[in-house]
Amino acid sequence: ALVADAARNGISVLPFVYGSPQWVARDLDGRNCTSKCALFAPSSRGAIDAWSGFLRDLVARYGPNGAFWIANPGLPQVPITAWQIWNEQNSRSFYRPRPSAKNYVKLLKASNAAIKSLDPGADVILGGMAQLAGSRKATPGARYLQQLYKRKGAKKHFDGVALHPYGAKLKAVQEQVGLFRKAMKRGRDGGADLWITELGWGSARGGNPLNRGPRGQATRLKQAFKYFTKRRGKLNVRTVIWFSWMDSAARICAWCPKSGLFDQQFAPKRSWRGFIKFTGGS
Repeated sequence: ALVADAARNGISVLPFVYGSPQWVARDLDGRNCTSKCALFAPSSRGAIDAWSGFLRDLVARYGPNGAFWIANPGLPQVPITAWQIWNEQNSRSFYRPRPSAKNYVKLLKASNAAIKSLDPGADVILGGMAQLAGSRKATPGARYLQQLYKRKGAKKHFDGVALHPYGAKLKAVQEQVGLFRKAMKRGRDGGADLWITELGWGSARGGNPLNRGPRGQATRLKQAFKYFTKRRGKLNVRTVIWFSWMDSAARICAWCPKSGLFDQQFAPKRSWRGFIKFTGGS
């Protein structure tokens, strides 16, 4: 349903494929987990084979000439042609048992092979990485990217680098982009595409540096989108995705509940008006 609604509105979907079902984490990988099995990335041959099969099924359904489009000829054809592998794999909050560039490259290699066996022109994108400097649960994103490039042949298995450059002010966003670009150049991959797959601020006041109030949220959005638009060519920016569409009661993070462009009653905020000036929406 989500893919159909997006297609009707001419929206390209960029899914991130993430999470292990319990039967993979426990039965195939032998993890001692219950409610948090999804955080354990596939590691054994059997688990990675299951993961690869799932990816092939996704591409066969939603990719170019996929079964979904054949079954729905009345829909505009907007096939999924870019796939993001995992999410914030540099953080233990999303990648268990611990961040590991070695193990992630193993997953990435299998993912790239599975996706491109059905769609050779697809873009395989690294899971979005936040810098998370100072967090005990994470390897700073730019450092993790450097570790990834040091793995032999790693850069053959992806087409774009994704980051989540969160910061209270635009300067912090710019500094993080600079760190990632430096890591890409050191890895002799400076020409790779850059995907900003999460970026945002909250409209609440106080409680977290990313809460900037309604006016501050709109101002930061305008500054950030203007920055990435102006440097699109220089940075090879492929996309900038705002986090998130609508406020939510779910506390994914301290500032996340008020990160939307709309409130929970679907009333647009100041930030929405700023957003559509860049996207051409209404």
